Amino acid sequence: MEDTLEWEEDDLLTIVKNKVSESLNLEFKESSALKNTDHHKKEISKDVSSFANSEGGTIIYGIKEENHSAASIDEGSEAEKQYWVDQIINSTIKPRISGLKVRGIELKKQSPNRFAIFISIPQSNTAHQALPDHRYFKRTNLETIMMEDYEIRDVMRRQSAPKLRIRFLLDKNKVEFPDEESLSEELNIIPLISNESPKPAEYVVIRLYIDKNIKIIASAGCKLAESTVSIVVNGTIVELSMITKNWGIPANLPIFEGTPFRISDEPLKIKIPKVQGNHLFYFGYEVASPNMVKNSEFTSLSENTFGYVEFTGNYSKPENN
Repeated sequence: MEDTLEWEEDDLLTIVKNKVSESLNLEFKESSALKNTDHHKKEISKDVSSFANSEGGTIIYGIKEENHSAASIDEGSEAEKQYWVDQIINSTIKPRISGLKVRGIELKKQSPNRFAIFISIPQSNTAHQALPDHRYFKRTNLETIMMEDYEIRDVMRRQSAPKLRIRFLLDKNKVEFPDEESLSEELNIIPLISNESPKPAEYVVIRLYIDKNIKIIASAGCKLAESTVSIVVNGTIVELSMITKNWGIPANLPIFEGTPFRISDEPLKIKIPKVQGNHLFYFGYEVASPNMVKNSEFTSLSENTFGYVEFTGNYSKPENN
């Protein structure tokens, strides 16, 4: 599916058809949540500010949910409601959220001349209060809760601390399996680290996690740990190998905003097992740097019977184990 800023009615129908679940970065609400009452205005302020104070994301008014999954599209709102929502957000959240966008998605098939209201909220570099109570909220899993004092201070330090992420790239999208071999030929994976903050990262502790079912041939200039770790994915415990690297000046350049760096000149070399049907292998990372809140995400490498492989492109926080 395309970038959320480009979503239209067909994308909303796909969300409902696939029963997409709410997450840390996505929430569904009925159009009735946009009533012009003090209670509903406070809820809008609380929900929107919580996304900005957390990792950003999308709120869609016009989708009914059941058990936190999209169930149906409702009757929608009048066209003018998107401008009302924008005014409420700007007048009840302090300071204003830079880069926030509100737009209406016309429900031409479901309810002509009615709109779902879409709010795209970036992660902010400072903490935002929800008025009139002057409280700070955050998004955690599927809830909006009040922030502790230390969490507010952490958010306010975002602009003065690095914000690091790692992405995994493949050198090819198809692997061959030698005759009678249960493991593929070598596949190269290139881990890239990037910084989304103007504050350069001079010292970084990096941990990469690779599905235990994958054979590691070369560890990309990192140290392969003897022990394994485990995470919970959809209620199932997955075992992972771990490789580590310490990044620091002067041996390495500082990691500047907007410039991806290879973690090593050497790729991560692996062999994957032959599978029947479709299978997912899990990869992840954890990065820490001075003054930065530790970041950890996981993704999956999909393989099918014909040897085609690709990273799914979805990165998510680990569940508690």
